[in-house]
Amino acid sequence: MIGMAKSVQKLLRQGKKEVAKGMRWEKLCSSLSIGQIKHKVIVFSDEDLIALRNYFSNLIGSDIYTFDFNKDRTTLAKKTANEKVGKQAVFSHLIQVARQADLPIIINGQSTFTPVGSLISTPIELLDLPEKVVLVENGETIIYWNDIRLPDECEGALIIYRGHGVAAREILDVIANSPNTVVYAYCDFDPAGLMIASSISSNIILPENWASLTQESGFLKKFNKRDCFIKQRDDIKSLRKKGNKFLESIINHIESHEIAITQECVTAHNLKLIVMDLSN
Repeated sequence: MIGMAKSVQKLLRQGKKEVAKGMRWEKLCSSLSIGQIKHKVIVFSDEDLIALRNYFSNLIGSDIYTFDFNKDRTTLAKKTANEKVGKQAVFSHLIQVARQADLPIIINGQSTFTPVGSLISTPIELLDLPEKVVLVENGETIIYWNDIRLPDECEGALIIYRGHGVAAREILDVIANSPNTVVYAYCDFDPAGLMIASSISSNIILPENWASLTQESGFLKKFNKRDCFIKQRDDIKSLRKKGNKFLESIINHIESHEIAITQECVTAHNLKLIVMDLSN
């Protein structure tokens, strides 16, 4: 039902009067006695479109044309009895944060802390960003935030899981509008990780010994994910298009030795990290 409601909303908002013929649309039109099948499309009259709008508006308890499926269930419950039509996953609007060295995290004007092994989940609009933020690519890594050997430049930084979907977009939007916050991007040491990191910030975090990670090194022989590297060859091409001279040496090294090392591996082996400033 939700998928069909969204399809109807799209039809109404685009101002179209026909859709490609399909089983779902045929079944709906038959039940409402609307629409005419012409070759490979179903054509609607103005009256048909009104009937569609009224049917789904009554179904969800709100005008289908203006209904926002992206809201969370509690927000939707204020407008409709059928709040489960919302597509936002539970907790998807929350971000996960932590901070080392017993430094406070300011949420809604109040100080709180993260004991080792814990995280705080919060809507990003309630969070006061400090002077330094480290964005972490993988959720598994931030669980072990206290084991990350952050560079000296990142001392006292707020560690944030980059997340996906709504939360990820909101994080990047807030950071882009926070000129007083220095952002460091910590991602996997592979082509895809470099793409993500360099798109987030000019300050990227890398293993200090990255240049010594070669095919001859015991560490790489044991922990490298060459199959992942092979799948990321297109990212190397995209990285080179950036034309950044500081990235070039890293890209060449990763390509030469076909490197793909995850954050989890770097953290588990307590590798020291450094910051590379791509803007200098």
